[in-house]
Amino acid sequence: MNSKNLIAFTLSEVLITVVVIGLVATLTVPTLIKNYQKIVLENQFKKAVAVLNESVKLWQLDENNIWETYYDGNDQKGKALRASFVKYLKGNKVKTPTELKPYYTSIKNSTQQMHYCPASCCGHPLASNRMIETFDGIMYGVCARDNQLNFYFDLNGYDKGPNKWGIDLFDFDYNKDNRLYNNYTCSSSGCANYFSYKYNGTNVNDGIGCTTCALQRSDYFRKIDW
Repeated sequence: MNSKNLIAFTLSEVLITVVVIGLVATLTVPTLIKNYQKIVLENQFKKAVAVLNESVKLWQLDENNIWETYYDGNDQKGKALRASFVKYLKGNKVKTPTELKPYYTSIKNSTQQMHYCPASCCGHPLASNRMIETFDGIMYGVCARDNQLNFYFDLNGYDKGPNKWGIDLFDFDYNKDNRLYNNYTCSSSGCANYFSYKYNGTNVNDGIGCTTCALQRSDYFRKIDW
């Protein structure tokens, strides 16, 4: 074959092709990564809910009648309750770091730290060693306050972000009905991140109803944006 008849690209054509590929990658790779993160968060959420429900059932069986007329996270009963529950979670106790990184509300790009009770029991979720990390990287916690028990979990652990309510941090309540539930409706005021297209706030409560949204809406994790 005559080499003069071979078709070849010019240097400028090669450079243009490389630039186009680079631009496409720049535009698509971040989206692919975030979509993958959403899938991971959704799977971790489903797993955390299942583990929490199973742990509560075992706890109920062992404690027989666990409900009391009062619970207080600072008294001995609250501490004993927490110690009793965490034994059903297989993992390592999370020690409180010297400096605590904040947890934020559900608003996109939020800098508002959340401190709503009872999900964090008026403090940082890691305070007083209230959480335990299981071998799959999920952290679970339980605290007692105002005649109510509160369970919560961080889907990817403390060291991985975004550490936001409604993204990787969720909570459940537990009352005298002896069942887990979220006491808030899935609404724009209760889960602002999910409804960010029609709600924009900076309230410390933003995200309190996200557990309900995540349980009720099959597209929840596909729509969240942090």
